[in-house]
Amino acid sequence: MTDFYAGAYWGPRSEPLDVCAHRIADFATRIASVHADLGTWYEREGPGSPARRVSSVGSSIKNVLLAGRSRRDTDASAMNALGYRIALWNGREPGAGLSIRCGAVDPNVTNSCILQLPTDATQDHDLLRIEGARGIVRAQVEAWEPDWATWTSDRWRRLQGASGDPVVGLVTYLGPRYRVNVDALPPQITTESLHVGSLISAGGLREVSEGVLLAIARAIQR
Repeated sequence: MTDFYAGAYWGPRSEPLDVCAHRIADFATRIASVHADLGTWYEREGPGSPARRVSSVGSSIKNVLLAGRSRRDTDASAMNALGYRIALWNGREPGAGLSIRCGAVDPNVTNSCILQLPTDATQDHDLLRIEGARGIVRAQVEAWEPDWATWTSDRWRRLQGASGDPVVGLVTYLGPRYRVNVDALPPQITTESLHVGSLISAGGLREVSEGVLLAIARAIQR
């Protein structure tokens, strides 16, 4: 099976614990409305340990964020420039995974919100349909205000050879630092305004070819 995922990415942004927790709560609410499988999240203590359900509000999510901070080997002090990290799963096997880094200001570290979709899902699964893909990317953009976001796969990413640039997928969001040459897009591609950028929809999985994705990537002016 192809590993599909939705990723939102943004550069250094100083955000305190309360703001990061608020964004996570907002994102959790939004994706829960996209699909019921994305409505409950758990933290794993370690291999063989029981999963612990995490509330997206209150002290629960803040404690998980604090526990996920990078620390120095010398004195275990927090490396504030690297922000907060959190990794959750939705309690299913195989299931969806959620990995977030926020509040990082180190120029060598990318803030991100990555939703790994179930590897056993068929093309008819709601999360692999264009409506589900659009709903997830919209949730990421509205909750996190990223520089760019995409619903794509590892194979599609490798095809584009992208390194630090936006990766095109079934659905792609581009913030204001990017421009799209609409005239260069294949005729079936649709674009619309979203937040402060543009949302590009390539169509359903059965209609999208590698050639279409590469044509979209070439139309992006960086």
